[in-house]
Amino acid sequence: MIRAILYNSAIDVHYKIPKFGEQADFIGLNSVSFPAGKAINFAKAVKILGEDVEVSGIVPSVDIARFQTFLDGYDIKHDLTETSGNTRINATIFEEESGISYHLNSENEPIYESEIFAFNEKLLSKAKEGDFWAFSGSVPTGFDEEIYRNLIENCKNKNVKTALDTRGNPLKYGLSASPFLVSPNETEFQELFCGEIKGLQHIILKGKRLINSGVEYAFITLGKDGVIALHKSECFHCSPPEMHNQVNSVGCGDAFLAGAVVGFQRGFAFREVCRMATACGAVNTLTREPCKIDLAKVGQVMEQVKIENI
Repeated sequence: MIRAILYNSAIDVHYKIPKFGEQADFIGLNSVSFPAGKAINFAKAVKILGEDVEVSGIVPSVDIARFQTFLDGYDIKHDLTETSGNTRINATIFEEESGISYHLNSENEPIYESEIFAFNEKLLSKAKEGDFWAFSGSVPTGFDEEIYRNLIENCKNKNVKTALDTRGNPLKYGLSASPFLVSPNETEFQELFCGEIKGLQHIILKGKRLINSGVEYAFITLGKDGVIALHKSECFHCSPPEMHNQVNSVGCGDAFLAGAVVGFQRGFAFREVCRMATACGAVNTLTREPCKIDLAKVGQVMEQVKIENI
């Protein structure tokens, strides 16, 4: 079973405008809104790729029914725990003239420690040998920043593989538990090493430190410049083809992670895992809703992904 852990739920709202310019008010805009959070994005892509996945998460009671209905629509299993407070709102504004998307992410309301403890106890009771758990997203206000490390250590004791996709101290602490897979983007990677990292060779040098620390697989995603993928002595530069008619960049890392986890669960070789994950991240740019990827397009793009030994 692939399990996605949702701590930082959100409602995403997407707007499309002709141009910002000097106009201050935009009245009567068309918009779409839907439940989100990195774990939900990840789970959607996993399901589209054809694997069973369950979302375990914390969602404010005012919106929990909406999240459950949304996941049911994708035939995604879920075990959501109600909390107090309101769901945070994330807005994406797409400017048609420039093709630029603007993202505004809000903070969540604090979650009581008792709610966190109860959820984690319930969560860990679900761990079974052979599972693959993905810990995605930032840590909400009120959470111990070492929470991912503690959960990863518990999973390893039960022979559960783990993927970690977060940033800041939660990433730093989580790495100390040696997750099976990590997939920071370039910004998160630079934050981890407290400074600017220039050029592929510098990225590779720093990436090997993750492998030497006990991480099995490290993927550093670089946007249009592809991905650096490391495992033991192997190092690949994975480059997607040029994608035309791109409309979205939100969720590309989540789609990439879904492709990687599914590949590993299916027993793919490292190179083929890289190929599928890179294709998923690239295809995500073609759809406005994050991780609502086109399976047929993923297959086509996989054939065009270039994998270079470094």
